[in-house]
Amino acid sequence: MEPWYCTREEVKASPDYKHTARNNSQIDQKISAGARSMEGYLLRRFYPEIRTVTWTWPRKDSAPANQLWLGPNEIISLTKLTAGGTAI
Repeated sequence: MEPWYCTREEVKASPDYKHTARNNSQIDQKISAGARSMEGYLLRRFYPEIRTVTWTWPRKDSAPANQLWLGPNEIISLTKLTAGGTAI
């Protein structure tokens, strides 16, 4: 399950919400669909992810050797950087 940007309880606390016992699954589906729709529209996510990414660098066809184009991969913080087998 991917992260949501609000909780079921926050939706239920809204003034125009009418509570019924069967609404939980519908609320969950709408929250998830809304989050994925927003991410698709804005072309980004708003939650942190820890992962390892490998790039071929330097690319001979484009950027100078001192530039690394991240493309859609945003970096908030970097834990480890290795180039040519050497930790930088």
